[in-house]
Amino acid sequence: MSFTNLKELIELAKQEKSTISELMIKTEVQQKGCSREMIFEKMSEQFTVMEEAVRRGTLSPVMSRMTK
Repeated sequence: MSFTNLKELIELAKQEKSTISELMIKTEVQQKGCSREMIFEKMSEQFTVMEEAVRRGTLSPVMSRMTK
């Protein structure tokens, strides 16, 4: 599966009568040599980390450092 930009990805999805998300999952499986289930497990872990980062960022008043 080969694409270098969004237009090519859309065309590939049309050709294969598939969704972009399905193509990306297949690409991950091929590139990483992992099972589909492993890809979903990793995605779930990453989502949990992102949720926690958002939660921490919205609950604690943190000021950014400004440099002059």
